[in-house]
Amino acid sequence: MRHVGSGQLPGSRHRLSKLPGSVGSVWRGRASCATVWASRSLPIMDPAAALHIRSHYSLLRAAWSVPCIVEAVGDAGFGAAALTDWASLAGAVEFWTLMRKAGRHPVLGCEFPVQHPSCAGSMVLLVENDIGYTNLCRMLTQAATAGPPRLAGLAGKVDGLIAMTGGKDGVLHGLMESGKPAEASRWMVALA
Repeated sequence: MRHVGSGQLPGSRHRLSKLPGSVGSVWRGRASCATVWASRSLPIMDPAAALHIRSHYSLLRAAWSVPCIVEAVGDAGFGAAALTDWASLAGAVEFWTLMRKAGRHPVLGCEFPVQHPSCAGSMVLLVENDIGYTNLCRMLTQAATAGPPRLAGLAGKVDGLIAMTGGKDGVLHGLMESGKPAEASRWMVALA
């Protein structure tokens, strides 16, 4: 699993405040594996991508419908975007279909709940390939039936996924806020 920090990267001229339901990540540069998974035939409009957008499928966390998000992605000029609802892939098919129709690169993923001995939080997982999609579906099912896993419980299940820290809702932020930078450092090493 590769790790990408959450938040706007230096040098990006785009702001996510234009996008409904977005919560903080922009990727800028050449196309990454996540932005081209299963949509390699589409041209990249703008090499920027909103990588953490919630829809109304994130109950009580966002209100925007998938069609509104796809329209806003187009209006903002993004060539790609990721739908990352809270512990759900409920909008994935609708998002994928509408983004493809709009000539944009859809990226699937979710904001995944994770337990840590010191705090609870989340991390954003983006699907890189078919194996990643399968693993994410299995992890979501297991989390829904047995509760959020601990970091150690993710071992061997993260092939084909790209992890982001989860921003202010993430375990990393929680550890830093509670004054545990050494533990936060260990968390980052474990994600790598």
